[in-house]
Amino acid sequence: MLPPFEHGRAWQQPVALNFAAMKKAARPLVGKHDFSAFASQSRDPRQSNVRTIRRIALRKTGPLVEIEVRGDGFLYKMVRGIAGTLVDVGKGRIPASETARILAGKDRKRAGQNAPAQGLFLVKVLY
Repeated sequence: MLPPFEHGRAWQQPVALNFAAMKKAARPLVGKHDFSAFASQSRDPRQSNVRTIRRIALRKTGPLVEIEVRGDGFLYKMVRGIAGTLVDVGKGRIPASETARILAGKDRKRAGQNAPAQGLFLVKVLY
């Protein structure tokens, strides 16, 4: 059950998520990679889809799971694609071991759903 103050600020799931599987699935995403599999189609084919994720931290507080992604830049809807894929792993729809293959395959259709916009916040920009 979602706390009342989190309605509209979090993505509520009807089932408990496998938090350990989500953490395992996030590990291969850290580093410099082509994140085409997790982003919406680029309008400019000359644009590089290579980005560096410095850290993905998952925290569980009661019924809430927080996913923090730090990187040098993000593609359009990339973080939503990563978050949605991790939730699909937590639901058992995608095996945790599959994220490395999804990343290498560069195919958006193999990754999970995009997380909805509610609950996504830009916390800080570092230079």
